[in-house]
Amino acid sequence: MATPSSATSAGDGRYVVENGLLSLEGPWQVELLVVRPGAFDARTAFRFELSGTATGPDIVPSPQVGRLLWGIELALLGVLFLGTGVALGGWWTRAGIATMGSGGLALLGGVFLLANAQLLTSGMEVPQQNPFPPTNESLALGRQLYQEHCQQCHGEAGRGDGPLAPTLNPPPLDLAVHAPLHPDRQLFLFIHDGVAGTAMAPWGGQLTDEQIWHLVNYIKTFRPVEQ
Repeated sequence: MATPSSATSAGDGRYVVENGLLSLEGPWQVELLVVRPGAFDARTAFRFELSGTATGPDIVPSPQVGRLLWGIELALLGVLFLGTGVALGGWWTRAGIATMGSGGLALLGGVFLLANAQLLTSGMEVPQQNPFPPTNESLALGRQLYQEHCQQCHGEAGRGDGPLAPTLNPPPLDLAVHAPLHPDRQLFLFIHDGVAGTAMAPWGGQLTDEQIWHLVNYIKTFRPVEQ
């Protein structure tokens, strides 16, 4: 299990896991271990599909969404100030000039943020499949990049047990388990844009698209430990 958690009894045969974060959409597998004193332990597992966008105090919007929201708020505030300035006499009174001037600046700022967010979200076309085949050269490059940028959190074999893992909440995912659950394009976007609500920061500003694709090839070589 990638992120072990302990459940507490809620009575009537019900158990609750608190502070559990399912941060990625897609298929999940939960493995249950029931420790029974004086009897053999019981194990079972089940799978389910997680869809939709999670919300909560630990979930924050991506930088693109943040710019979009700020742009909308500033633009609406600018329109409100402009309307108020007209009611105060427009450009013919001091109060109208001050209010309309502030509204104009807010409107311009909002339009700039909206345009910037639109360029960031629509300017990058990510293919569904990795355009770089997993050759020995690609895997070697991916391994080098992984050791430099990812190993501190995800660990040498991608198990989420790197030196910094104990300091992160939620802890890093086990890439050997989760990487095969997602297509190449989604893995690219996780690395490029980061994962909201986790310590996974966006690497798109530090790594080129080609480097990220080599990373995708490498992390797909991780295999779960057989039990």
